Amino acid sequence: MKKGISTHPGKGFFPPYPAEADYYKTKTYEEVFKTVKEQFGKNIYKWTFSADELNLQADDPEYLTEMLKLLVPKCPDLFESDNPSARKLVAHFGRLVNTLLYPVNPEERGKTKDTFDIILSGTKDAKWRKKYIQPLLSLNDMVTYIHQITEYLRKQYIEEYGDEPLNKEDIKDPKELERLEKTDQRLVTLVKSGDIQMLIAKPTTFTQKLVADFFKRTLGGLQQSFKKKKKH
Repeated sequence: MKKGISTHPGKGFFPPYPAEADYYKTKTYEEVFKTVKEQFGKNIYKWTFSADELNLQADDPEYLTEMLKLLVPKCPDLFESDNPSARKLVAHFGRLVNTLLYPVNPEERGKTKDTFDIILSGTKDAKWRKKYIQPLLSLNDMVTYIHQITEYLRKQYIEEYGDEPLNKEDIKDPKELERLEKTDQRLVTLVKSGDIQMLIAKPTTFTQKLVADFFKRTLGGLQQSFKKKKKH
């Protein structure tokens, strides 16, 4: 993989098993999510900051000015973001520009110029603040990554059982349980949880549900995110 620059901490993940092309034949959903969670915990994005992460509540001009001083050098996407808080900071930046161009008096202009010098001073060395890392996989990429497990399990099941889902009662029979385990051990968990029906009938939705649960989001909210990204 070529190296890239991330300015969106927490917005992506590394492929959990880059050296295992056939990971989906053996790895469980739980194993993949556990590995991804460990990546998030390593805080490898500490030198970057994304405008998407902003959540400013205050409208006080002095507070907004201080936030600009802090964030402009560390947040390369600040002025391009549609985040409401970022938009608030951009609007305040515009007011400062207007004050600089049309000051009430020379003292006001001097004070505003000093503020601009502070805000822009850190941008000269902004490049080193970006953490050079492997390109991250997006939320949609994660669904695709997880979905390979779903597709493989679905294929294994249908080849052995057709499209009729088993249930917990079926695998109380030791012989039936043994048959299912030989087909793929991971299918036992799906039958016991009752998810096997969705795996067969709506595999894409099933994968999206797993990812949504991992991020503690609703399935509808996750699907809406995909629609927005396609629109952009």
